[in-house]
Amino acid sequence: MGMGFPGMGFSGGFPGGFGAGLASGWMRQVAHGMSGGWGGMGPWCGHGGGYGVHGHHGGPGSWGGEVPREGQWNAEKGGYTIGRSGRLEMTVGQAHADYKNQMQFRVNGGEWQTLSNSKDTGHTATIHAPPGSNVQFRIQTPEGNTLRAGTTRNVDGRDYGQVTKTDKGYRLGFEDQPNGADRDFNDAVLNLRDPGRRWAW
Repeated sequence: MGMGFPGMGFSGGFPGGFGAGLASGWMRQVAHGMSGGWGGMGPWCGHGGGYGVHGHHGGPGSWGGEVPREGQWNAEKGGYTIGRSGRLEMTVGQAHADYKNQMQFRVNGGEWQTLSNSKDTGHTATIHAPPGSNVQFRIQTPEGNTLRAGTTRNVDGRDYGQVTKTDKGYRLGFEDQPNGADRDFNDAVLNLRDPGRRWAW
């Protein structure tokens, strides 16, 4: 059965006999080099540059609740709701800040995971998670500030993300200056799309 990681969205898939430390290291290695499946396909099948972020295994329709046909930004939940494909593709867009902000995400309130830095334009990763899962985003600045998008639960009560609908999905732009500063929302950029759509970037 493997090991489960409560709160992180990982369930199963680790070889039997692994200790917690080895399993954690193996998980990080796989996350950087493989794109996993979910449901009946098995926990870590396929390949590519994505992260395999898993929850409970099962077939489509077994998750309960209302699931959008296509993934979409959900302002009420302050994040991206994964659609029926069970996947979210994240691509780092062109940032206009001169320094590197760390871009992070978490699934269903689990542990924050680092995707990349804001200057790594074109870097792509894919989250695999149960349809209906909520993915939230934040950045960490070189000064040590943690600024979240989709919520005002930041130290100054501001939302540091701006979401724009595009023809392929969504553009999530971040402001990285405390208290809003210039509010240009281009200091870190993520393009979000549902890979279940018929076109690619």
